[in-house]
Amino acid sequence: MIQIFVIAGVVFYLGAWSVASLNTQMRRVYQVNFEAQTQVMDLSAIRNEINRTISLRQSISEATRDALVQAPTAFDCCTEAKVLVIESVDAVRADGMTAQNAYRLAEAWAQLLKLQEDRLQTEQANWLNFVNLRNWLVPVLAQILLLLSLGIAWFRLNLVLLQPFDAVMRQLTQLMRGGEASQLDLRAAPEEFKFLSDSVERLVLGHREAIKTRSDQSAAVSKHSDELELQFQKLVEIASQPAFVLDTSGEVRMWNKHMMELTGIARARANKVKFSDEFMRGESRAIFGEAFLIARGQNIPDAFRCELHVGNRNISDITMQLSPQVDSALGVNRILGILETDSAHIIGSTSKASVAESTKSERLYAELSNSLHFLGPVNENLTEIESSRRLKSLISALSWIEGRAFERSFQPIDLTELVEHYVSSIMMQLDESSIALTLETDGDRAVVMGEASALIQALQALAQNATEAMEAADGQGHKLAIKVWHEGNEVLVRMRDTGSGLTLDESFTPFAPFATTKSEQGHAGLGLTHARDLVEEMSGSLTIEPSSSLVDFGFGVVIRLPKADDIGDR
Repeated sequence: MIQIFVIAGVVFYLGAWSVASLNTQMRRVYQVNFEAQTQVMDLSAIRNEINRTISLRQSISEATRDALVQAPTAFDCCTEAKVLVIESVDAVRADGMTAQNAYRLAEAWAQLLKLQEDRLQTEQANWLNFVNLRNWLVPVLAQILLLLSLGIAWFRLNLVLLQPFDAVMRQLTQLMRGGEASQLDLRAAPEEFKFLSDSVERLVLGHREAIKTRSDQSAAVSKHSDELELQFQKLVEIASQPAFVLDTSGEVRMWNKHMMELTGIARARANKVKFSDEFMRGESRAIFGEAFLIARGQNIPDAFRCELHVGNRNISDITMQLSPQVDSALGVNRILGILETDSAHIIGSTSKASVAESTKSERLYAELSNSLHFLGPVNENLTEIESSRRLKSLISALSWIEGRAFERSFQPIDLTELVEHYVSSIMMQLDESSIALTLETDGDRAVVMGEASALIQALQALAQNATEAMEAADGQGHKLAIKVWHEGNEVLVRMRDTGSGLTLDESFTPFAPFATTKSEQGHAGLGLTHARDLVEEMSGSLTIEPSSSLVDFGFGVVIRLPKADDIGDR
């Protein structure tokens, strides 16, 4: 590298020296030519003075002769011709202006001036040659030096930037393809380039880690989706009404036992059959087609009356409800169909137990539909984490609904005693979170009909919500206050906390499934929903206290349960 710079310096010096020499020589020639022209002009002035003197018939003065003698000739040439002129002048001064002297003087002057003119032209030609040489050589040297400069710059750029950049790009390509990072020789590269290389390498490694993380999250989402599918199949199967599931092309994907009883067609035969072609005719097919298009567009059509065509018979008096079910994480959508028909067409007579089961099944399917609608239309803006959270929440909800299909066994319970027991079990946990716990009762027994485990679940859900709200709120000295008292024929349990509370508006319904303000922390949004459902199963209610009634508290809920001797009247 040093040798290259030395050679370049020598070439630059030679080029500059050549141009400077040419310029100096050209200036010298120009100066000589200028002096020669001045000398010729001086001789011409002396000649004019002599001619004027002769024309006036005066004698040539000694001063004029001395000026002629001392006047130099151009380029120190024409000495002999000048001597002839001086001798002619001396002859005129000595003998006067005779014809012979006049002729001799005129010839001498003519010869001298001609010789000087010829020499001037020769020197001017030489000066023009110098000018032409300079005008040619300077651009050529400039181009050579420019090319040399570009070559040096390219060599330096290639060494300092291009080669390191190529090495870094090969390294990045290797990293992007899953290879390991190798040691790069970037000694010639600037420090900023090394920093950029390290930054890009860290970025690629981070990108690879992010891809791996997203792959793991996608695998988890796929696993949750499979679990969701199994839960969904269970719920469709345990329903007490005929139910089926279609894909977006209208082919049957699920077929529960009541559909088999209603139609006499087994699952294996119904699977992948085009429902409208196989079971619908005439006007019923047209109505079904319109409702199916609405559902496939991710909207809920109105329930409609229709007839099913099965073999050679028609099943009338059927109300069908189609409901779109969309998986926002994977984009797998399907349509749930539920039939309501005269039970005599399916089973025959009904008992009180079956009527109660049918009533409970209606609520089961309402909650099933609400839970599945939570998935909503496919939203490309959802993150993998949010999609995974929603699937986990939905699986939890479906498991909850499936468990609700079984009757609970209610017994008389002293609610005051149960709350006191629960408070003693969570006191240590709240102490660790620096949350003060208070319990207030009116001292009377508060007997209600219910299930102890269900009441504990409801209290646990409410207390967990309160604890998380206070831990997320700023400040210290948080407090959880629980009160049990009688009010008429009801027993009330109130739980208040000093968290930030809720801002209730039309867009947020706290008891709705999956309604949560803590989705970023992975919360399912089912705590209040489960607590409400458990309380309502025991003929009670769960309400949120209005903010106007809260003093020194941020949020409060009230459980109302009828006294044990009052349940029979409800």
